[in-house]
Amino acid sequence: MIVSRWVPHHKDNSLLIGNYDGVHIGHQHLIRCAQKVNRNVTLLTFAPHPRLFFKKNFVGIQSFYDKLLFLKAYGVSCVYVIPFTTEIARCSAKSFIDQFIAPLSPKAIIVGSDFKFGHNREGDGQTLRQYFDLIQPDDITIGPDKVSSTLCRRLLHEGHLEPIKQMMNRPFHVSGIVRHGQHLGRTLGYPTANLHAPEYPLSGIYAGTVILPDRTRYYSAISVGHRPMAPVPHGMLEAHLLDYDGDLYGKRIHVIFHHKIRDQMKLEDFNALKIQMQIDEHDIRSFFKKNANLS
Repeated sequence: MIVSRWVPHHKDNSLLIGNYDGVHIGHQHLIRCAQKVNRNVTLLTFAPHPRLFFKKNFVGIQSFYDKLLFLKAYGVSCVYVIPFTTEIARCSAKSFIDQFIAPLSPKAIIVGSDFKFGHNREGDGQTLRQYFDLIQPDDITIGPDKVSSTLCRRLLHEGHLEPIKQMMNRPFHVSGIVRHGQHLGRTLGYPTANLHAPEYPLSGIYAGTVILPDRTRYYSAISVGHRPMAPVPHGMLEAHLLDYDGDLYGKRIHVIFHHKIRDQMKLEDFNALKIQMQIDEHDIRSFFKKNANLS
């Protein structure tokens, strides 16, 4: 897959436009529709996410790296990244078409039913239809709910992993480079692989699987949040790999979430925390014993 900062290398591809946060089954459906037009599928997207540009406390579903990982897996062949700036935010729909869409000469454009673009979201599918062949597939729904990134973010915030798995067609996933922390877990007898991000879209204690660079997998106890017993100013993911002893610093790991055990909580002291961690480990081992097919 080619990733480029808006230097159009390809023309006549089928074209997707949007943020594709989460690459959920609605996005996957649009990708499949685009592949029917032309197997070479291009996505025109933005970084940072426009909502983060306007609302600094916005928390996306995944990192840009993880988004690219799944776009490639689902068949997108080229991603053009437009840096989202004040100038882009003020760009009219017609100007956006002239600057960023027309140079690609797309064979067809495929967008969702609620697609909007341009200053004050003035452009929509009807605007695009004046200039290009446009395909707007029906929305993907589960029960009464339209599958959307907004709904996925809410479900993650509430810790509902089963509907997330259904809406993404996969378990929730985070990857990152293991960094040094305060070594608190090691002091308590539970060494952890630490990932840092400004924020994560979920918090709490989870049963999960960690995939190492050599593709070996370990069941894990995962804590995500701001760590109330020893607060940090950024999002912290700490994964204790069960029955693993090794050095992961500087390596990229992939963390798969399966089941929420509890919320994070502030306890009396670190002795109480160690006791709670022992309880969590027991609960997580019991979960995997009952769900031995998970990986």
